[in-house]
Amino acid sequence: MKTFILITFLLLLLTACNGGATESAAIATPVAAIMEDDTAVATDGDTAAAANPVNPIDTTALDVCTMLPEANVTGVVGPLRESPSAAEFIGDERGCTYLTEQGFIYTVNVAPLDRWEIMTAVLTDAAPVPDLGDEALLRQMSSDHALYVLLDGQAVVQVYNTTDDTAVSTRLAQIAIDALTQN
Repeated sequence: MKTFILITFLLLLLTACNGGATESAAIATPVAAIMEDDTAVATDGDTAAAANPVNPIDTTALDVCTMLPEANVTGVVGPLRESPSAAEFIGDERGCTYLTEQGFIYTVNVAPLDRWEIMTAVLTDAAPVPDLGDEALLRQMSSDHALYVLLDGQAVVQVYNTTDDTAVSTRLAQIAIDALTQN
């Protein structure tokens, strides 16, 4: 009962201090208009997620192995030991795995746009990568690494590489970005 009385008192106090509902409504209207405008520009230093209109890619409809020209991929990773194969994926994520003649494994995945928020929260040890997509993070592990690239308003490109050559991952990510933005 004490909690109910305290909450009621605080609500009355806030209403009196705010000048009533008229002022709150005047503030809420512009905020609602901004929230509805997908092209609004972020002003607080957050990811430039609102810089472009949101046009998410339906990742479930992707065949990443077909989408990425094999000649382009082998031009970066070298000859393959076997044909590219669909990668194991989680939920709406789709990908393709490449096994080179030297035994290195490269995987290119395309994940839904909402994964970026999760990744940035979890990958606190990842380093920013300039000039790739709208934002990119590289997570170095023992002898391999993962590259995560935000393709603003569309999807997240992920490249896993069992070597320490981050330049190869960057080039593979760019091939995927080029393929996705041509559609």
